[in-house]
Amino acid sequence: MLDLSVIQKVKFQRWLTQIGDLTDGRGTLPANPTDLYSLYRHCRLSNSLSILEIGSGWSTTVLAKALFENREFHLKQNFEPTFHPNPYVLFTLDCSRKYLSLAKRRQSVFAPASVHYVKTKAIQTTFNGMICSTFTKFPVGTYDFIYLDGPAPRQVRSTNWFNTNQQSLLPMSADLLQREHFLLPGTIIIVDGRGPNAEFYAHNFKRNWRYKFNSEVDQHIFYLDEKPWGKKSQILLKLRRRWLQENF
Repeated sequence: MLDLSVIQKVKFQRWLTQIGDLTDGRGTLPANPTDLYSLYRHCRLSNSLSILEIGSGWSTTVLAKALFENREFHLKQNFEPTFHPNPYVLFTLDCSRKYLSLAKRRQSVFAPASVHYVKTKAIQTTFNGMICSTFTKFPVGTYDFIYLDGPAPRQVRSTNWFNTNQQSLLPMSADLLQREHFLLPGTIIIVDGRGPNAEFYAHNFKRNWRYKFNSEVDQHIFYLDEKPWGKKSQILLKLRRRWLQENF
């Protein structure tokens, strides 16, 4: 039985302290350990097989840990996702080489998972006539769990008279809208904060998404609630059952 009890949460926070020792030698916890545990719990409870992370950081190591533990748990259950083209792979992209390097340093020591790091750029563009941003490079793969926490407005390169590259404006990415029709039924998207961006997605998604906002950790949760595309896709939906019961 998957253990996500209060005791497990305490163990998780101790693990975060170990990461802090590596980072600054003082065992400093991140500013939002509760948010990170919520993210970890979503990934574990949903039995996620492959993850896309947009914006690296502490979350990279947390997601890599969750994915590695999912693999170990599935092996004990004699489950092998042979239907999946890239099982147990974390794709993480960022505009900052510095933060990617720091995330890679943490992950390599504390979470032995397969991680593909992608350095990219964010440019200003439009989606259905609305100003937003997209990345110039995006990882190609099949991911059933997506965590959105980037880019920052200052990372977006302006291409016309309306400059989003300033802190007073809100982040407004559209990459997932462009790729919506490639996402598997059962896909989960977690948007960290970024309320206006989550609203932008909710208003422009075309498929049947369930939506929930967790105000305690400021996370927006999307679930692609559609019939499976076939027997292989149906397996993913079965893996989601416990997570669905708890969240919807």
